[in-house]
Amino acid sequence: MLRRSVELTQQQKKQRKLLKALVVEAWDVLSKHDFLAAKRIIRRAAPVAHALHMDLARVGKEPEHHAYMIENRGMPPSEPEFYRHLHPLDDLVAWLYGRAKKDPVDQTLGLTFMVEIACRRWRHPDVYSFERTKDGWTISALGIGGPCDRSGRPYLFKNLHHDYIEHPSGLGTWLQRLWDMAADGLSPRRLERGLQDLAKWISTVEYSAPTRGIWKPGGIRDPSR
Repeated sequence: MLRRSVELTQQQKKQRKLLKALVVEAWDVLSKHDFLAAKRIIRRAAPVAHALHMDLARVGKEPEHHAYMIENRGMPPSEPEFYRHLHPLDDLVAWLYGRAKKDPVDQTLGLTFMVEIACRRWRHPDVYSFERTKDGWTISALGIGGPCDRSGRPYLFKNLHHDYIEHPSGLGTWLQRLWDMAADGLSPRRLERGLQDLAKWISTVEYSAPTRGIWKPGGIRDPSR
């Protein structure tokens, strides 16, 4: 359920509009794996967000953040560094435009999901198991696995590297974003769909790698040949 957006001055409305535009732009460049551009945008947005937060706090309208967001950042929202990250910026914009502030019911903690990821090495998909935990995931495939952080490190990437599976450079960032969305109340069905989307993304990159001529299977394993 949405609440009414917070009442702002004209100057604060301009700041809100600017923050929204910067957050949209940051997600857009991240989707294109331009991490340096995203960092520049976040550095520009952070002081604007901090100033607006403190202005509203001084008049009793302090923006509210989900408990997991504050835990992730390891500092209160009143700290200038709090907003030097895209997730709290996104959270602030949503609050300013009227999203109800309520810590959601976590529907997926402890649940396990299975997805298939393409593997050219073995010519058949590998099955990966993702269990969502309080601190991240438990990820395993073909006997390699264990506790991981929210970006899937280390075992997601150990498995991918073990089978020479190519993957998007931004994979960890998107898996962490999926974890955050799950903490924000994502249903089991939608979390599973999100994992399947990421698995399909990996498979697309894996199948797009060169495979002919010097790149035929086995060619990249021994550069001296």
